[in-house]
Amino acid sequence: MPAVGDRIVATIGALTPEWDGIGTFGGDQEVRVPGVWPGDVVECALLARSRQHGHWFGRALRLVSPGVPRKPAACPVQAACGGCPGLGIPYEAQVAWKREFLAARFPGATFRPAPEPLGWRNKVKWIVGTDLTGRPAVGFWRHGTHRFLPVPVCAQLSAPLVRLAAGLPGVLEGIPAYDEATGGGLLRAVLAKCVSSKEVLVTFVVAARPDPGIQARLAGALALEGVAGVTCNLHPGRGNRLTGDEEWTLAGADCLQETDHPRGFSVNASGFSQAHHAMAKAAAGAIVLALEPPDAARPVLELFCGSGPIALALASAGHAVTGVELDGRAVARARRAAPELAWHTADVNRLDALPVPAGPFHLVVNPPRAGLSGALVDWIGRQAIPRLVYMSCNPRTLVRDAELLAGYSFKLYNATGFDMFPHTPWFETVATFSRQE
Repeated sequence: MPAVGDRIVATIGALTPEWDGIGTFGGDQEVRVPGVWPGDVVECALLARSRQHGHWFGRALRLVSPGVPRKPAACPVQAACGGCPGLGIPYEAQVAWKREFLAARFPGATFRPAPEPLGWRNKVKWIVGTDLTGRPAVGFWRHGTHRFLPVPVCAQLSAPLVRLAAGLPGVLEGIPAYDEATGGGLLRAVLAKCVSSKEVLVTFVVAARPDPGIQARLAGALALEGVAGVTCNLHPGRGNRLTGDEEWTLAGADCLQETDHPRGFSVNASGFSQAHHAMAKAAAGAIVLALEPPDAARPVLELFCGSGPIALALASAGHAVTGVELDGRAVARARRAAPELAWHTADVNRLDALPVPAGPFHLVVNPPRAGLSGALVDWIGRQAIPRLVYMSCNPRTLVRDAELLAGYSFKLYNATGFDMFPHTPWFETVATFSRQE
């Protein structure tokens, strides 16, 4: 029988939805191995065995023979970071897997690859720590841990964010990094957002209110190339939440206008916005197309609208739109961009607080990975909604919700995947449902 610590050779036949390889060895033994691809034959070390399912967990030691040609590593810390498991795998193979994964769940679904699979990320959340020399550094948590990993260069970041990463250590010199274990230190994270004009916003997340001298030093980030605004976010508590509720401007702008859009919308560094501008724009265009032509008798209600990019695109196409979002700061940015539209700060799961249009209306939803709550699906089923457009970042919860919506006579009309996150297993899907009479 195999044992922990054994070295085995496995043939990888498939991937889990999270892109761990599913391999076989010893005739009937199964092992899950990160960082491999179907068709690979790989030497692994056995780490543990699942008590519930019986399969092994392994770590790849050596690629005996590749299932697909490998490309030179684009990142020296890929394995330690774990954020981009597809780096080194040909992009065409990644797209083929995602297309097949989506079509297996929604027959006939199509898939849109990213125009540039590297250098696409226009938003980043860096943890602050120190490098091997003791100097301040930005980076991420090591895969599966809360141990700091300096990442001076990331192949996924857009060029303005790469330049920002190079300049930040000079700004952070002498400011103590926050220590999760002891609660000591000050600077927790640096968040940055780049718009299509290449301007950048920076938010420093701190564990306590900095003294005026440190605030002035952080404000000095405005002098870095491309930086248009610097804010400070106060997060004094513990836990996995990255930001707090209080934020103020240190220098320059507190938000920027995204102008490469049917109608400009406001973004900042600490609020939600899509990290892949080109694919977010394509997905918004697909939603507009799904609701053509505009009909004055059928307004559009958008739930989970954020700062309003989809609602604003629909309004620009001629729709009467109402947007609902829990984050009051996001709603304030949406209202700043289009004060004449109807924006509501509300929890979409507080059904009595939802602004229901009079008569039939179309619905757009863009929920988090957990998808729609059962109560919200039931609310949708009780409304006069002829067409529903669902933007999802999780195919599995989309499948679940599509099955629930079918019980209320919603039939899937089409589904298109958008490769919002190249080199990862994740992507967005825009699914259009029509109500069957």
